[in-house]
Amino acid sequence: MDLRLNYDQRARLELLAIHAGISTEQLLLDAAELVLDRDASDAPQPAPVHTQRFLPEMELDARLHRLLRQ
Repeated sequence: MDLRLNYDQRARLELLAIHAGISTEQLLLDAAELVLDRDASDAPQPAPVHTQRFLPEMELDARLHRLLRQ
């Protein structure tokens, strides 16, 4: 991958790397990994599946009769 930085960006990157005690390449790799990890954790999670209880036939009939009487 080819990364093009202007003079100011390169200087700031080199200063950050010096303060961190690592190479500019390692600093960029660490930053990229951080962004990718954050993106993975922000991905939408599937909605939990809720089980549905079916009513026995007698209970269903009773509810239907109550509804029809109202």
